[in-house]
Amino acid sequence: MSIDKIDKQKWIALLDEAIVHYERMIDFARKQPPTDIPTDFLMWEQMQEDWFSGSCPLCQAVDRKCQECILAKEYMPCSPEDERWSSSEWAKMHTSKTWEEWLIHATALRDIMVKIREKLEKKVAEERRKNV
Repeated sequence: MSIDKIDKQKWIALLDEAIVHYERMIDFARKQPPTDIPTDFLMWEQMQEDWFSGSCPLCQAVDRKCQECILAKEYMPCSPEDERWSSSEWAKMHTSKTWEEWLIHATALRDIMVKIREKLEKKVAEERRKNV
């Protein structure tokens, strides 16, 4: 489903799910030795989720079509199909050499999602005021 076909309230709910997903992954990563190499296999084995599209509520909502995701529209895509990908927090997280580095980028991406959510909340509130 495209960003234009999902209303703001639905995106807010999806962002809430994605933020909670990232908070769980961040909590997991904080428990790992900071200098160890991050591995999605370990994360999946212990919590049945990871940082790939199969675990992401946003990716699932747009059937993994990154260009249709609110994160791509408001920030940048998480997919290597886009030339901007390598400078995204997701790419930096994915290529991190240590859990400590992974945490920096995962936290930054979570914070970006929080800001996008706040922006949508403001838009919804403005629309409600206009309709009153």
